[in-house]
Amino acid sequence: MTGSIALDVVIGLVFIYTLYSLLTTTIVELIAAYSQLRARNLAKGIERMLDDDDKQSLLSKKFYETPLIKYMSKGSRFSLKKPSYIHSRNFVKALIYVLKNEEVDGETTFEMVRKSVEDFKDPVTGKFLKDTETGKLLIEFLNESENNLEKFKKSLETWFNDTMDRVGGWYKRRITLITFLVGFAIATIFNVDTFQIATSLSKDPKLREQYLQMAGNMIKDSTLMTSAYDKGLADRLKADTVLVKKFASNTKALNDFIADSVGKEVLKGQKILMDRMDSLEAYTQETQDVLTAKRVKGKGFIFNSWKNLWGCLVTSIAISLGAPFWFDLLSRLMKLRGGVAKSEEKKEKIS
Repeated sequence: MTGSIALDVVIGLVFIYTLYSLLTTTIVELIAAYSQLRARNLAKGIERMLDDDDKQSLLSKKFYETPLIKYMSKGSRFSLKKPSYIHSRNFVKALIYVLKNEEVDGETTFEMVRKSVEDFKDPVTGKFLKDTETGKLLIEFLNESENNLEKFKKSLETWFNDTMDRVGGWYKRRITLITFLVGFAIATIFNVDTFQIATSLSKDPKLREQYLQMAGNMIKDSTLMTSAYDKGLADRLKADTVLVKKFASNTKALNDFIADSVGKEVLKGQKILMDRMDSLEAYTQETQDVLTAKRVKGKGFIFNSWKNLWGCLVTSIAISLGAPFWFDLLSRLMKLRGGVAKSEEKKEKIS
């Protein structure tokens, strides 16, 4: 022990937050993967860009039906069957493919795209594209491009990237909310009451020592913080010039290869998550009497008291900060504790 009860109590609490943050993060990642949360979020962003109202227009429907986008994602009968990631270049190619007359062969020209925007009529909404907010924005991009198709494409890429920044914000907020709700459920089920744990740690030196030992073991186990999913894999493969050259003009084969590669990585990620769950279960099984608190019977439907409710709520708020934050803080605190212990040993030798 360091002799600093306050430091040991803080380390114990941070260890608890790290442990349950890892459990929560694992569950949230599994929820996001199986519910295709990223793909749904991206689809919502694309529809916001291309549709004027809540009703899906022909423009966004045709966009997802283009070969370039359609073959980016393979889904089961019950899945969304839409990609989780779309590069800005692919967005531009697919949109221009939809805007121009698909029956017209040959090189796409600026005049062809302008005429398509002006003549495009949506049979679903009954509106001409040029009369919609999306159409007006496209015409503005065309006017600013000075009859240069490349400039128009650049404007579309900027528009897409700006929208994706907002879509990323939506995703983070949804994940934060899901993390908080899952964290609160876990804190409630296991009765991870911050106030009760802090009180127990401050009174019981053997309990503090046990927490410190578990914290040290966790710091050594780097596999717990292994990233489950390589979110940038698809983009890196699409930008790989050697790979693109290998498949030449066979876009479908390239997209199939990328989808297959990403699918294999997802399976690896799910295995990492399952292994992490096994490790966390080992911790809880080994020290179940320490990591959870028994509730007093007859004290309420779920919580013993308002203090117990607030204790679990504080835990869930802490959990929502994320496992990387607490794992890094735990590492720093353990190093600090080691420095304090060495300092106290030197003082004892001098005295």
